[in-house]
Amino acid sequence: MSCGVNDDFNVTEDECRTDVIPPLRIFEEYDNITAEVDLAMMYWGNRSYAIPFTAFFKQYALSFYWSALTLVTLGEQVIVGDVGNMVTTMNMKRSDFEEVLDGCKSYMIYRKVHRYLQRKTVEYFSYTWAHGGGQVDEEEIAEFLPPRLYGQLAVHIHMETLRRVKLFEDCEPNLLYELILKLELRVYSPMDYVCKKGDVGTEMYIVKEGFVEVVSEDGTKVFVRLGEGTVFGELSILNIPGNKNGNRRTANVRSVGYSDLYVLSKDDLWAALREYPDAKRSLMEKEVVGEQELEQDAPVEEQLEFAAKIIREIEAQLDAAENNFKESTSRTKRNLFKLERDVDEELKLLLEPKKTPNHHRRSSLT
Repeated sequence: MSCGVNDDFNVTEDECRTDVIPPLRIFEEYDNITAEVDLAMMYWGNRSYAIPFTAFFKQYALSFYWSALTLVTLGEQVIVGDVGNMVTTMNMKRSDFEEVLDGCKSYMIYRKVHRYLQRKTVEYFSYTWAHGGGQVDEEEIAEFLPPRLYGQLAVHIHMETLRRVKLFEDCEPNLLYELILKLELRVYSPMDYVCKKGDVGTEMYIVKEGFVEVVSEDGTKVFVRLGEGTVFGELSILNIPGNKNGNRRTANVRSVGYSDLYVLSKDDLWAALREYPDAKRSLMEKEVVGEQELEQDAPVEEQLEFAAKIIREIEAQLDAAENNFKESTSRTKRNLFKLERDVDEELKLLLEPKKTPNHHRRSSLT
C-alpha cells in the first residue's frame, strides 16, 4: 500500500493513518534495499570493467569539462556582459564623434563653404578617428598623469630625437627636458605646406609620423623626402649673422598624405633658456658662427636650395641653347627653301624652248 510516506517501504494501513513507521521496520527495509544493491553489483560486476586514465588525460578532461561548464552557464554572463560593455562604450565614442562631425558639416553648409574644403575637413575627421578614435589623446594623458611622470614618459619618447638636433647636441639634459615638455603636436593634411620659402621662421619641426617633402617653388619637383624622426627648421629659430637669409625659410616643405609633426617655437626656446644661462651662452656662441662655417654646417633645406639653384641655372642655359638651336634651324630651313625656289626657276628658264619673232617668219616665207 502506498500512502505517500515513502514508496520504497511496505507499510500497513494503520501505519499509513498514523504516518509513523516503527524504527525496526525502517532497518528491515534498509537491509532489503542493501541486499538488492549487492545483488545488482554482483550481476554487473562481471559484465563491466574500468578504463584506466592517465593523470594528464584526467586533468585535461576535467579542465575541459569545467571550462565548458563555465562558458555555457555562469561564464557566459561575464563574457557577454563585458563584450556588451565594450560595444556600448565604442558606440558612445562613435556617437560623440559623429555628433561633432555633423555639427561641423552643418556649420560649413550654413556658411556656404566650398565643397573642396568641406571634403577636406571631413577627410581630416575620418583620419583622426581612424588613428585615434579609440585611443587617449596626449593632452588627456598630460592632464591625467602627474607632471613628473608625464615628463619621464615624454623624455623616453623624444629625448633621442632631440639629441640629434645640432643646435641642442651640447645642451644639458635638464634643458632638453624642459624643451620636450614644450613640444606641440600638429597634424597636416595632404598637400598642406608646413612652411614656404621666404616665411619668417619661428618654429622647428620633428616628424613624428608620416612624410614631408622639400619641393620647388612651383611644387612640381621633389628634392628630398623626410620621414619619421627627421628634424628641420632648427636654424630658423635663431638669427644667425652668417646666414644671408636671416631667419627666413629657405625651402618649401609640403606634407605627403597626413603627417604628425612636433613643433617647438622660438618663444618657448628662449623662455626655457632664461633658467639656463650656460646653455644660452652656448647658443649665443653658435649665433656668431661665420658664413663659411654656416655653409659647411648648413641644414638640409639650404643644401637642397643651393643644388636647386644650380639646376635652375643649368636648365636656363639648356633652354637658351634650345631656343638658339630652334632659331638657327628655322633660319637654315628658310634659306634652303629660298635656294630651292631659285634653283627651280633657273632650271625652268634653261629648259624652256626659245621662241622666234613673227616678222622673221614672214620674211622667210616670201
